Amino acid sequence: MREVITHNDNGVLVPFFDRDALVHQACRLLDDASERARLSQRARTWVVDRYDLKTRCLPQQVAWVTGWLNGRQNFNNKGPLEETSVKTGLPPLT
Repeated sequence: MREVITHNDNGVLVPFFDRDALVHQACRLLDDASERARLSQRARTWVVDRYDLKTRCLPQQVAWVTGWLNGRQNFNNKGPLEETSVKTGLPPLT
């Protein structure tokens, strides 16, 4: 979870087996609507910035498939797909 959530920035983290800490944080957020809203907005912004279908995921997927179909190797999509090497044996699209 630490790869996605930054404590008190876009979420709340508690030690895994610490029930008291979980109850405390849940009650704190239930009592503080403005903090819940702030954390929710920050979390949504973080996810949309990295995984929005129209602006991030779909363009990267299309670029990956286009590169694969064209037989390109070592193309880089700068994002979750990183670098991929593909040998298709197919001629490039014209």
